[in-house]
Amino acid sequence: MKEYPLANLAQESSYYIAITYYLEKRNQEAIRSFEGYLELYPQGGRAAEVGYHLGLVLFRSGRKDEAISTMQKLIKMHPNSPWAGYARERLQEQGLTPSGEKLDINSSNLNEYMGRALNYFNHDQLEEAKPILLQISERFPDFKGAPQALAALALCYYKVDDCLNTIKYYRKLTKRYPEHQLVTEAYFHIGLCYEKTGSRSLAEEAFRKVLEIDKNGVYGKQAAQKLNK
Repeated sequence: MKEYPLANLAQESSYYIAITYYLEKRNQEAIRSFEGYLELYPQGGRAAEVGYHLGLVLFRSGRKDEAISTMQKLIKMHPNSPWAGYARERLQEQGLTPSGEKLDINSSNLNEYMGRALNYFNHDQLEEAKPILLQISERFPDFKGAPQALAALALCYYKVDDCLNTIKYYRKLTKRYPEHQLVTEAYFHIGLCYEKTGSRSLAEEAFRKVLEIDKNGVYGKQAAQKLNK
């Protein structure tokens, strides 16, 4: 039995030609080939991946506006694909939200941007909140709202079951601000994530940390229940 029907073989061949040009840094050939794939197979199995790599090679070629437009189109057409997630990260690096808003965060408007990010968060517009929270937490670590920005960023990922990034940003919170009141929340959610991923010993370690900090608090009581299961 053939692994691919003939049409799929043509798509795969088109993809591999393009990705080879990309890896060889033959930018113009890669751009033409990626664009050719998307023209021929707009709903192809590799369309999201091709759109992402087209955006990357456009960035690499100095065609920034086209690259941003390509990444935004990918997010719109394939919002739930992993490639859309990567595209959002590349836009964040450019200081943009997925909708294309250029962020201009500085010391004089931190509170305004923090309020906007929390409003996005409270309305589950998580992808709009993430780049704002990331910039605030990374660029302004001494801002009084920076711990909350990190916690909200971690929760953005927790809400979509992305435990890797949930743990990453909560760990940053515990290391940077070990005395902050949000640390108990951080360790509790770290424990929940390890529990979800089957790392029971790491989960118990995180829950015990919650008890060390505040055993009588809300998270302390929940952590005790987890440990007594």
